[in-house]
Amino acid sequence: MHLIEKYSLETGLKIGKPDVYEKFYPLPFSGKYITQYVEQGIPSMQYDYWEDVIDIINPYLKANDIKILNLNPVKVKEIDNLVQLNDTIDSAQLYHIIKNSLLHFGETSFATDLACIADITSYAPYTRRTSVSYTHLTLPTKRIV
Repeated sequence: MHLIEKYSLETGLKIGKPDVYEKFYPLPFSGKYITQYVEQGIPSMQYDYWEDVIDIINPYLKANDIKILNLNPVKVKEIDNLVQLNDTIDSAQLYHIIKNSLLHFGETSFATDLACIADITSYAPYTRRTSVSYTHLTLPTKRIV
């Protein structure tokens, strides 16, 4: 059971889709893109094979003129077709960028939560470094008031 489902059960409140403030952010390129947010924080939440994943999907992305936008404030290894976002952005700008992307991938993070809220297809694998099982809350497609 997800933590918010437990709160809902104990309080009798219904779970609804949150409203997120969105603020425009001008990207340094035009066209289609997917987003990547790979944190360097908790070791048990890190996935070690992102470069392999990018190597596999990059030929398809390049053939369809789709960029990979790295949202990480820390620079990652330079990879062809990957655009590094160098500016500091706030959560409203992050939401705008993710909401307009085709796909989001990375470890489970705030960015992944924003992608779920915006109904963006996400890929956030869990590693087997711990025995703890994590789940995402699936929000209803209709707004509950």
